Amino acid sequence: MAKQVVRIKNRDFETYTYQNGRVYFDSFDTSEQLNDVVRDVEDWAVANNKRFHSVEFRNNSKTVTPSFHGTNDLNVLRNPNDIVQFNYPQLLDNALNEVLSIKQNIELGGGMKKKKLEMSSQPIGVFNFPAAAIGLYRKAEYFSPMDNVVVDKSLVQGNVDKGFFYTQNGQQKPLEQRQENTTEMLRVNPNAVAKKTNSGMLYTDPIKYKNVMLKFGTTNRKVYLVKSDIKNIQNKGKEKYVDLYIRVYALGGIEPQNVFYSALPSFAAAQILQDAGFKVKIHKLVIHRNWAGQFICYSTIMKDYGDPIDRNKLFIQCGDPRIFRWTDFRNWGAFFIANFDADLGSGYGPQVDVDDLRRIFNDFRAWKRKKIEKGELREFNKNMRLHLYAAMNATNDDEATQIQNAENALKFLLDSVAVEFSGSEQAIKDAIQRDIAKNPKQSIIRNFENNLRDATSLPQQPSDGDLHIPDSEFQTILANYNKNVQEFNQIKPTL
Repeated sequence: MAKQVVRIKNRDFETYTYQNGRVYFDSFDTSEQLNDVVRDVEDWAVANNKRFHSVEFRNNSKTVTPSFHGTNDLNVLRNPNDIVQFNYPQLLDNALNEVLSIKQNIELGGGMKKKKLEMSSQPIGVFNFPAAAIGLYRKAEYFSPMDNVVVDKSLVQGNVDKGFFYTQNGQQKPLEQRQENTTEMLRVNPNAVAKKTNSGMLYTDPIKYKNVMLKFGTTNRKVYLVKSDIKNIQNKGKEKYVDLYIRVYALGGIEPQNVFYSALPSFAAAQILQDAGFKVKIHKLVIHRNWAGQFICYSTIMKDYGDPIDRNKLFIQCGDPRIFRWTDFRNWGAFFIANFDADLGSGYGPQVDVDDLRRIFNDFRAWKRKKIEKGELREFNKNMRLHLYAAMNATNDDEATQIQNAENALKFLLDSVAVEFSGSEQAIKDAIQRDIAKNPKQSIIRNFENNLRDATSLPQQPSDGDLHIPDSEFQTILANYNKNVQEFNQIKPTL
């Protein structure tokens, strides 16, 4: 099979064939989860005497310059979770005031029943980790080393500070506080690694093995996303879910205050679509390569469907050089050493060209599709054509040019959503209505056609046969794309 797997610290890292090389795909629920995985990889690499430049970040020997990283405070860079304010708020305010002036009504057809996405305490729908994490805690069990058994909780005495014990036949026997199911995990999994929380509770890595899983609780009762019963008669029941992927990238010569422009189109699109009643999830996307033609591609959730848009969090993670040029660099190095036993080097590595970006994102969506089918990844939005690549490379152009580039990328996203829900005939009418006050009609039509025919819109089978979409399903997707192109060609002379 074309898929290859490397197992490190009880986690599988998967790579697939891509042209003459390979690509690593992955998906993370939170930045914290991503950071934990990276630290485990670094521990493994150091323990196995592997040499890689990003260990400089780990060992605090990397040179720090404010003109590149946005700060010279190493303590700030080493603790990304403590960064709570975006570095360039005034520039961001100015840019958003311009970009968010774009408005669009996307025709969704008749028969639409609007209903809010609801959170429920009932175990139905999809478990929402961000909601649960607000009050997440580890459930406890109590293990007696003397008797080699887990003791009934009703017999436990003591506390965290003074220790736990239980009394049997007049004898006080000490107890270890463990996360529930830790004892069973250590019994069935010979590779489980015992760890301790700051309070001294014992748990294991991994938290899941076969049918055994460590147990968590949450003080937040409503932690299940329940999908609304949305029906759309004209559009065959399509539901209003859109996933936007922000690829964060800026070459070494880009001034640190200009990095954030690459995230503008996705933020603006999310705001406009949510105002129109869509449920929007935002992912941070990394696509990177080394000189040997090996690639990494992974995403991290920045905003889930039921969450409000946290502007500050989004731009810290997707547009702040203190994160991008430190934490992200460190992560890249770890994943190249894990998957390819390759040192990325001390800088970015080579730039990824546009064709590779589009093809790899196409393959990434196919990878997600396979994971969903196998039950290894849970997604509300199974329509991969509404998982949209939202990329705009940062430049050192003046502010007006940056805004114009962001507006162009934003319109591509809005056009993509409109075509999927309304068809190209209605979507081009919406685009003309949206832009006619600022642009000549022929320019609007030309830009719309370019967006419609963009390589990320054209259905393609992925490079790796393991990820291929069944032919009948692929032909349906291709036929729908061709139908939209044909409808546009028919209406174009009448516009």
